Formats: sequence, structure tokens, C-alpha cells
Amino acid sequence: MSDLDLRAWRELPLSAVTILASSIVLGGMVFITTTRLNILPGDPLIIGYFDGSGSNLRQALFLCGVVVMIVIGHPFSRPWELVRLPAAMAALLGWCALSISWSETPDVAARRLLLTVIVIWLCFRTVDQLGHRRAMDVLLMVCIGLLCANLAAVALFADAVHHNQGVLKDDSIVGAWRGILPEKNGAGQLSAVTVLLLLFGVGRWRAWVRIALIVAAMAFLVGSHSKTSTAFAGFAALCGGLFLSGERRLRPLVVPALLVGLPVVICAATVYLPGYFQRLGSSLDAFTGRIQIWRIMAAYIAAHGWTGAGFASVWNVGPQSPIYSYSNVPWVTKAVAEGHDGYLDLWMQIGLPGLLLACVALFALPLGNILYSRAVTGGRGALQLTLLLFAMGHNLLESSILASDQFGEMVLMLSIACIDDMRRGTRISPPLSYAPAWRGPFVAVQRKGAR
Repeated sequence: MSDLDLRAWRELPLSAVTILASSIVLGGMVFITTTRLNILPGDPLIIGYFDGSGSNLRQALFLCGVVVMIVIGHPFSRPWELVRLPAAMAALLGWCALSISWSETPDVAARRLLLTVIVIWLCFRTVDQLGHRRAMDVLLMVCIGLLCANLAAVALFADAVHHNQGVLKDDSIVGAWRGILPEKNGAGQLSAVTVLLLLFGVGRWRAWVRIALIVAAMAFLVGSHSKTSTAFAGFAALCGGLFLSGERRLRPLVVPALLVGLPVVICAATVYLPGYFQRLGSSLDAFTGRIQIWRIMAAYIAAHGWTGAGFASVWNVGPQSPIYSYSNVPWVTKAVAEGHDGYLDLWMQIGLPGLLLACVALFALPLGNILYSRAVTGGRGALQLTLLLFAMGHNLLESSILASDQFGEMVLMLSIACIDDMRRGTRISPPLSYAPAWRGPFVAVQRKGAR
């Protein structure tokens, strides 16, 4: 770097340095959570670290992000802003910490909870520094970069496509695209989020470029054979479109319906799910083997439904896992990294009180903020609604809620942080970033002075 470059760097205003550093941290989080720093791993399918150790490199990078955000966050002049989280979120994390006291693997659980807290905190801090518009811009830019890399990898490298059954012996994954990512479900989820961001007007793109990117992302989504992501991305996009065109007076009725209906559904599930799963066949073909996993989880929940095993104390924790007491099927005990149902996973880990608290903190209250707040309107509100609904639906067949440093968990927390940022709306707005040229089915509404 020349002397002139150094002088120009020193003369950058503090706000520009803050925006640049926050963008790098957020973009780095997107890259790490999607790729797991395990690019083109090849078969057999690599799922996780089954001794509970995790990745030291990923953990170190997240800690570096924490240091950067503390340094640029005025730690001495405004220290209270560094710990700001919604009260319900803080209560949920407190319950997770309490559950570690009865975990069989408290060291693993504590380390994973710390990583989960770091990811959540980084999402809120980066949105605080960037504003919700810039945060969505950064998310989209990294997603598009990864989409291009995935498409190029499929064209150039055999390992970018699942070409054998891997450790799960699952024929359904053969031929599925995963690009540079470890597995096809993650690639499908990334493509689905990219489609939603583009569809609801994030970024300043010409209409034809936006359409081309949507087509490319949808093509990769179909090629990934990720049915869950495809189905729930379509459902979320439809709901987002209805939000834009629906009568606002009817929107507030949704949250009371959820608050009344959710306890009823959970109580009914407590009574009926265990017996239902036991009556189902144990074929590996049923929900691509998920039924076998759900039956084990339901049996454990029936015996320990109020407390659970402790936060993050079920999968990939070694022989102390309760899974070994409920199953001797090798592919379940040694090769499965999650329960493939985020709600059952939470129930099994932090019990029914924790599950209820998570549903309120992560879904009901953010949805209420979207539907009730006058500041969360138009394309901005529709986008966050689609991301929330996509996460809610996706977790019916996959597990990402409070899942440490997974991409689905990061996007959910980023969406909640953006909703909170829009609702507060207290800082100077950056330039508008929702596409003024896009006039597709879901038009992003711009308001003067809105961030």
C-alpha cells in the first residue's frame, strides 16, 4: 500500500470505517455459516464434529468479529448499547444457560451456548451499526457471490454434486447439487434465501439483472433437490405478497390467533405425537429417514418433556448423549447431526418451557412487531415477514433454531434484529438500497427518510 493510499485510509470518516468494518464482519458471518469453512469437501457427506469439539478456526473468527464490533461500538462512551437485546431474547438465552445445570455434557453445552450468544450479538450489533437496509444489502451480496461460486463449481468440479450415498446411505441425495458447500440442504437453503431477498427488492439492481439472478438462484434450488427449502420459500413468498396487498386492519388478528393456537397445538402434540410416531413405520424411505429420528425424540420427550437434556446436549456430544439410551441404530447415533425438526430439537434440549419461550421470542413477538408497528411497512415488512415464515416452515423438517453458527440461525436472528431496528428507527438513515427500478410482483415500497 502506497503512502497516498495510507493517507486516504487515515482520512476516512469514522462512520465510513464503522460501516466497512461492520460489513466485513457480517459478510464473514454469512460466508462462515454457509460454507462451514469446508469448501468442496467431497463424499462421504461431512456433517459435523461428533465428539462435541466443534471447529476452533470458526470459533476464533467469530471471536475476532466480537473484538472488531466492540472496538467500533464506542465501548466507553455508550457501553449500554453493546448489550442491548430484546427482553424475551435475553430471557430465552437465560433459560438455555439454566438448562446447562442438568446437562450430561455441560462443557460442550456451555461452549455451544457461548457461540450461539456471540452469533446473536453480532447480528444485532452489525444491524445497529449498518441499519437494516445495509445489513440486507450485505447479506444479499454475499449470497449472490456464493451462488455464482456454486454454479461455477457444479460446471467444473465433480465434487460439487453428490455422487455417492455418503455416510447416511441415502440414494435420494445422489445427483443433488451442493456447489462449494458441504451438503445439498445448506445449498438449497442459501438459494431460497437469495430468491426471497431478490424478489422483495433488496439491492440496487436493474430489473433484467434481478430477474436473471432470481432464475439462476431458482435453478440451483431445483438442482439441489432441497424440497423443504423449495416448498417453504414458495409459501413464504406468497405470504409476503399477501402482506403487501392485504388489508392492514386484519393483520393484527394474526398474532392473537398464534398466541391462542400455539399452546393448543403444543399441548395436543404432547398427548398425541409420541404415540403417533411409534405407530408409524420405521422405513428409511419415510421422510428420508426422519421418522426413525422423530420416534426416538418423541420417546425421550415423553419421559423428559419438561426439562429436556440441556441446551445443545443431544447431538454430537459423544457417548453421553441420551440418543444412545434410546437407539442402537448406527446411522442415527453416529451420523445424524440434528433431529431434522427444530421444534422437537428444542423441546428435547430445553424442555417445554424453553420451547414456548423460544416460539414467543423468535416468532410471535417479531411477527407482532411486523403486523402492529407503523414503521414496519411495505416491502421492508414483507421481506422480514417472508424470512420469518421461511424459518418457521423450514424448521418443521430441518433444525436451525438456536443452532449455534448455522446459516438458518444467523438469517433468523438477522431478520429479528432488522425488525427491531425498523421499529425503533432512531438513527440517521443511509442511502436507500431497496431497488427503485424493480417493478416485479412484490414491489419494495420506499419512504422518504426511512432506513
